[in-house]
Amino acid sequence: MTVAKLLQKLGYSPKANARRTEARGASPKERNEQFEHIGEQRSQFKATGDPIISVDTKKIYGHPPFCKSRF
Repeated sequence: MTVAKLLQKLGYSPKANARRTEARGASPKERNEQFEHIGEQRSQFKATGDPIISVDTKKIYGHPPFCKSRF
C-alpha cells in the first residue's frame, strides 16, 4: 500500500499550499484595490512628514551561492 492510499484511507485529502491558492485567487480588481490603499497610505505619510519605506520581495529559486549540495 502506498503512502498516498494509506492517507486517503485515513480520511486525508491532498491540499494546495495556501500561499499558492491566495496568489492565484487575487483578481486584478483586488490587486488594484491593494495598490490604491498603499498609495493612500503613502500620501498620508508624506503629508505628515513621516518616512516612507519601500520593501521589494522576490522569491529566490535555487540555493544561495554559499550553500553546497551534499548529494
